[in-house]
Amino acid sequence: MVPQQEIEFELRRRKNEAARTVRQRLRMGRVTLHRPTGRRGKLRCQPVEVTVLYAEEIDPPSGKEPVHWWLRTDYSLESFTEPSALIRWYLLRWQIEIFFKILKSGCRVEQLQLRKVESYEPYLAMYMIIAWHILYLTSLSQQAPQINCRDVMDETLWKTAWVRVRRSRPPDEGISIKEMIVLIAQLSGYLARKSDSPPGPKAIWSGLKKLYHVIEAQTVINHCQTYG
Repeated sequence: MVPQQEIEFELRRRKNEAARTVRQRLRMGRVTLHRPTGRRGKLRCQPVEVTVLYAEEIDPPSGKEPVHWWLRTDYSLESFTEPSALIRWYLLRWQIEIFFKILKSGCRVEQLQLRKVESYEPYLAMYMIIAWHILYLTSLSQQAPQINCRDVMDETLWKTAWVRVRRSRPPDEGISIKEMIVLIAQLSGYLARKSDSPPGPKAIWSGLKKLYHVIEAQTVINHCQTYG
């Protein structure tokens, strides 16, 4: 495989390493995988052709382990206008895992007991939107913490969270999305201490669930007062 492209991206923070910029040289080619030898070779396996990409880091910082990746896909070489597309997909793997964690653990779609596929599909579509929304708020609070929550959130939602946690009148100018996410997470038990990490999706979905219950209860109270 000959070098085909170079790519530069920000590698997220890992356990013992801070985030840093990585520059890689990419090589891509087509490889045929043959059936295994020995006992497994007796299975009715046919050779499979896959596209393989080798990503080699260029000039890593002194003392840092180079970032080298071997990636495989069933997409053909003609499917890629540029090899870096595969790297960009690979860099999204953590967000994809979080999305499905929210979908399964937060929305609990696996616990739906429906008899027909036709009944399951609309529920799944609705919960996928909810999971995306929670992931979006989590990512936004970390990547653009200065954004005003009024730009991305219903007024009733953020003002109710403020009153429920702060026990005071909400500010007319709104608050940052980062501060808002902390308020929502506090509804689920997040302590918001200086040493605490930012709230994760689990704290946010639990907090949102309780927040919607508070809003629903207040709506019922208002109706009761209106109609006697």
